Parts: sequence; C-alpha cells; structure tokens
Amino acid sequence: MKVLMMTLLNNTRVPVPANPPRQPTAFYDAVSLNPPGRDTADPAAPAGVNTSTPTGILRPKNTLLVSTFNVRTLSSDCKMSELIAHAGSINIDVICVQEHRHFHEDIDVKFSDYGGWTFITSSATKNSINATVGGVGFLLSPKAKASLNFVSKASPRIITATFNSNPALTLVSCYSPTNCSDIADVESFYDDLREITSHVPKHNFLGVGGDFNAQLGGLPHKFTYHQLNNRNGSFLESFMTQYNLQATNTKYQKRRGKLWTITYGNGSKGQIDYILVNRKWLNSVLNCEAYSSFESINSDHRIVTARIRLSVRANKPKRRTNIYCWDTLRTDEAVHSRFSIAVKNRYQELCSEVSLDNNTNSCLYTNIVQACKHAAEETIPKRQKLRNRLPWEDDDITNCRGKVSELSARKRATRDPEDIASFKAAIAELEALYTQKQAEYVQAKTAEIESAHEQRKSKLVWKVVNEVTKRKKRDSGRLNASNPSERIALWKNHFSTLLGAAPTPSTTPIERVIPEELPIDCQDFTLEELMSSIKALKNNKAAGLDDIPGEVWKARILDDELLEFCNRTLNGDKPEN
Repeated sequence: MKVLMMTLLNNTRVPVPANPPRQPTAFYDAVSLNPPGRDTADPAAPAGVNTSTPTGILRPKNTLLVSTFNVRTLSSDCKMSELIAHAGSINIDVICVQEHRHFHEDIDVKFSDYGGWTFITSSATKNSINATVGGVGFLLSPKAKASLNFVSKASPRIITATFNSNPALTLVSCYSPTNCSDIADVESFYDDLREITSHVPKHNFLGVGGDFNAQLGGLPHKFTYHQLNNRNGSFLESFMTQYNLQATNTKYQKRRGKLWTITYGNGSKGQIDYILVNRKWLNSVLNCEAYSSFESINSDHRIVTARIRLSVRANKPKRRTNIYCWDTLRTDEAVHSRFSIAVKNRYQELCSEVSLDNNTNSCLYTNIVQACKHAAEETIPKRQKLRNRLPWEDDDITNCRGKVSELSARKRATRDPEDIASFKAAIAELEALYTQKQAEYVQAKTAEIESAHEQRKSKLVWKVVNEVTKRKKRDSGRLNASNPSERIALWKNHFSTLLGAAPTPSTTPIERVIPEELPIDCQDFTLEELMSSIKALKNNKAAGLDDIPGEVWKARILDDELLEFCNRTLNGDKPEN
C-alpha cells in the first residue's frame, strides 16, 4: 500500500523520456561485485563442512523431532522413499540411521539427495562372505540440512553431525556390536564413543541415537522394558554415568507397549535402541517413545523419536501472515464472488459503527484492513504445505502406502497369520510399484530427450538432463582464475571499466531540457490513474504491514474505497501511521 501511495503522490502525469540506449552485453562485466580479497587463493572448505549461511535448528518454542532407527537395509529406492514419506508425514527433522548397507569404500562420508531430503552415510562393510553389513548415517529434512555445519566419521560404527544453533546441536549416530560379540569389539566401540563425546563442548546440546544392543533395567533407570542389565547394558550404563547422559526413552512412564524397540525371531520383544541426551539440556526433551508407524520399511526394529524444545527464554516468534492462497481471487470466480460480498458487507458494518467525529482517513483505512482480514478468514483457502517427493511418486504409490498402513495396524491387532501374509504381500506390491513407476519415469524422460534432440533443441535436452541428474547450475558470478595474480588482474579490469571512461570536459553551456512550466494536474486522482498504478503491482509478492497483498487490489473489489483514501491523503488528511 505504501508503494502504491508513493506512486500516486509523485505522479506528475508527464510522459517519461525514453531511456538511453543500453550498451551491448559485452560492455558489462558479468562477475559479481565482490571485493578483490586476499593476495592468496581462497582455501577449499574441508569435506563435510557447510559453507552456506547458517540457520539455527534448535530454538525455543520450536519443536525438533530427532529419531533413531535400525532400518536393516535401505538398498532399494522403495524403502528410502517410504522412510522419507513417513518422516515427512510426522515432521521428523533428523533420523539417526543404522544398518543402511550402502557400500562406498572410497568415500568416508557420502551425501545423497532424495527430493529435498539429504541422506548422509558412512560406508557399510563387507563380511567374510562378501555380504554388505552395517553402516550408519543421518537422514535430514530440508530444514535440518540448512542448519548442518559439519559431518565427521569417527569409525565404521559411529558418525557425528553438528548443527548451527545456540546452543550448537551435536548428534551422534552409532551401532554397537551385539551382546554376544567379542568383548574386545564392544570395548573398542565404547572407546571410540568416549573419544568423540570428550571433544564435544560442554555447552553443546549432545544427542546420541543408536542401536546399542543393550538392555537397561533397575536403578537408576526409572521406566525400562527389562528388569536387569545385560553385558552391553553395563557398558552403556558406565558410559552414561561418565559423561552425565540420560536415556530419554527410559525417563517417562509409559505402558509396556511403548517401551520395546525390537521384535526377535521367536516373537519376544526387547528394548535396545536409545536416544541419550546430556543432563544439562534434559529439561528440553518433552517426550520420547517408540512408534510402529514405519512398518512399511519392514524392519524388526521400531523407530524411537524424541520431541525437543529448547528450554530457555526466547524472543516472540514472527507471525506468519501469508497463509492464504490469494491466487484464487483471479483463478476461481466462486472465491472472488464470496470474498467480494464478505468484504463489502464487513466494510459497511464497520463504517456504520463509526461516528461522524471519528470519520478520519486513518479510521477509513483501518476498516478496509479489518474487512479484508475478516473476509479472507471466511472465504480464501489456506496454502497447503507441500511435501518433497520423488519425481515418480504419484497417487498410486500414496494409495498403496495407505493400504500397507491399514494392513500393518490389523496385523498388530490380530497377529493372525493371514493378516501377516497380507501385510507382506502389500509390502512386495509397494516395492514392485516403485520399480514400475521409476522405469516409467526414466522412459518418459528418455523419450523427451530424444524428441528434443531430433528437433535440435539443445537447451531443452540439457534442462531435462539436469533435472534427472539433479546437477546444479554453475555459479555465474564466480571469477575463474588459475593463480592469485590473474585473479587480481581480473578484478582490476572489472572495476576499471565498471563506470566507463572518465568524462571529457566540455565548455558548451548546459541546455535547459524542461520548459519553465510543466502541465502538472493537481486535482484529485481519477479511477483510471488508480487502475494504472494497481496494474503495475506484481502477483505472489509479500504483503506489507496491513497484510493486504496486491491480488486484493487487482481484484477490483475496493476501487471506490481505495480511491477515496488516496484523495483524502492527497488533500491533507494523512493517516497517523
């Protein structure tokens, strides 16, 4: 609204002279206007370090969901897509993953993108029969990825990630040897875990999520599934005592069905997966328990999720204003009609309540703002939250996933062999559907590339290739130089020609271009002038302090009211704020 008012008040109604001719593209330097910097070349960032602008992930009054999950395997795209779909449906931010079985021996830490979600892995290993086993990592939501600062592999069984926040968030994903493994392997695992934990700053929020293959029971653990510790449980208890940690899924009193995290082959259950938190920040953990909602992954473990909200004083969060889908005002006639009736009725009702003494311009515009707010709440649909998904994921996969969830709930309730067989058949059907849809997607993109190639549309070919491979565009503002001296020379050439050559002094007197008097009309604004200014507004832009976007003015519903407000302001009745 402020931009619109400035446009009307400063309008001289005199045609603007034509712009001077623009120089050829080669005249301008395409590089960004950054300072020349140091005399030496910039060092490359270490592997695993995020050099983008940091964004805090752990904040007061914002809930963070951190989980740990032994998936048994994520070797297929179907399982990965299901994991992301379930995590996105309940807004999990970080999952500490164990036994993903992704093998990449030459890469310590590998980053993989899945529709906006990032899967960070340290390589699995090969056993004596050359089968891929183990492997730990993190699955990060887009919000968590934006806050990621550093990732480090400590051992084949331990990986750490640090996130930008205040305090900094350090997460560890780990996978302990089993309770019947050689004791030397267990001791080596906890030695590595102690080495990592001892280097975490005391002020950091430390969370350790993993499959510890450890049973905890008895004091000092309040609510556990087991009554006594096993061998690995004693190692875990000693580690927690040394570094003042608490297993959060033993902190809260739950029914036994919420405590167990694994189903063994003989049908018995156990609690061996935990999320540990340093006691300094223990009050920030709101809840922690195991869930069965990830059964389409077909793992014998259950996911354990902790709800975290930083327990410190925080500033009041900013109010989200752009929650309505304002595009419907110009695309849906029914919405336009309902909004028009609602805003007119509410505006007349507000004006009828104002006395003649208080009928100021400020009051007029306040009524417009309140009427638009009231009408939007009643008639404008709200924006739907979009979920990132794989390109080939469609309604068929969504429906099949719903079928798996229904059969999973029935299987847990009845434990009937027929229901278990139906659940396994639905899992196989979902995996086959993923494979089919992926093949159809690849075939469609291949045909699109071949068609564009035959029509000699190279730009379209590379656009499709980049879409499929997720290859990002090259930074057009980057200076390419082979050495520091060449870099300095390029910057010098750029700034020396940035404003062109120095002007040549002239003794010719300056000729007056504008006549003595301009035909400036100082009368009230007309409706045509108002429409000309409104037409220049762009769609899908953020609203101002009044929360009225340009789409409302372009809907031509409040023309008379807005014109009256503008003319009152022009004639001296300026609003207070």
